[in-house]
Amino acid sequence: MTNEEIIEKLGGKAAVAEKLGLSRGAVYLWFYPKPSGSDGIIPAKQAIKIYELAKEKGIECSIQDILGG
Repeated sequence: MTNEEIIEKLGGKAAVAEKLGLSRGAVYLWFYPKPSGSDGIIPAKQAIKIYELAKEKGIECSIQDILGG
């Protein structure tokens, strides 16, 4: 499973941004190509929080899925 699929299962980019206390733009930029975005790479600090949210929701994934892009 890709990190984008995990975020969609958590309710989408806007919902994840709200749950993490981030702006929507910050989360959307993770998926924009470089140099404007991070090309699908989620910062480690946020990836850990997303992993914890996924586990709470019963979404089967690994931290590598989230970090892997």
